Amino acid sequence: MRKLIAALAVCASATASAWQGTPQGEALVARLQAEVDVPSEWLAEALKDLPLQDSIVERFQKAPERTATAATYRPIFVEPARIKRGEEFLAEHREVLERASAEYGIPPSVIMAILAMETNFGGYTGRHPTLASLVTLSLHHPSRNEFFERELKAYLALTHSESIDPKTINGSYAGAMGLPQFMPTSYQAYAVDFDADGKRDIWQNPADAIGSIGNYLGNYGWQADLPAAVRARVSGDTFNDIAGRSFRPSTTVAAVSDYGWQPVINMDSDVEVSPIRVEGEHGTEFWLGTQNLRTIARYNPSLHYAMTVFLLSQRFEELM
Repeated sequence: MRKLIAALAVCASATASAWQGTPQGEALVARLQAEVDVPSEWLAEALKDLPLQDSIVERFQKAPERTATAATYRPIFVEPARIKRGEEFLAEHREVLERASAEYGIPPSVIMAILAMETNFGGYTGRHPTLASLVTLSLHHPSRNEFFERELKAYLALTHSESIDPKTINGSYAGAMGLPQFMPTSYQAYAVDFDADGKRDIWQNPADAIGSIGNYLGNYGWQADLPAAVRARVSGDTFNDIAGRSFRPSTTVAAVSDYGWQPVINMDSDVEVSPIRVEGEHGTEFWLGTQNLRTIARYNPSLHYAMTVFLLSQRFEELM
């Protein structure tokens, strides 16, 4: 792993003039010219003097959702200051949240939890130049360079169509943008002009961010009146046989009961669930994740992330 990180760092530290003169860089620019529907002069200006971002390389290996435990990850987000900020956000944007919930079927508390997790309600949207990050990862990510090249092409297309200077947007080290931290292809597919002002502005407009999150989650199978996860009591000698860390439902409430898992609230026996065991702040926890937990994980495919969004949403639900 250390060798991989070191190699990536060497590649990513190339200067602006150097990367465009390499075979990889020339090939990338040629593909952009051929496949992105923007004027050639506009593209040339966008890429002119563009430095690569060596600082993003190690971030992929150190992302908290990959390295932390539930006990250390959750308190970063489920904490008093963030809850307080959520209370203030709700007071200001309740009508928009309720309208998005009615239109897309996503509870306001879940939309708020996503915003709280991603950017603390817009308090921090990232400092990495999005264009430079996507070019760097398109060239030098060892396993997902094709994914990042698709995102780069989408980013160039959307900034041109929205009349945005592509060099002016900062975001996450992976190229996620705005209050909801959408990747460019997610912006193209799910961003909405929720206040009907003629722009899909997820960077400065909370209404568009709220509507866009609702639209995103609403397209991934959210089931009304179903909690994302339910605590379970376990008993007997076989409950550990099915305990896992997956957010993908693979069995039913009836089936897990045969192994000693019982939800702490009444659930229909045919509800599809995933039996989850995690080490929380106060010891081992057992949960039954539902389709809605998987829907949350579409935003970030991490069990820590999905469970923390769910727990945050419960706190925000108390404010409604």
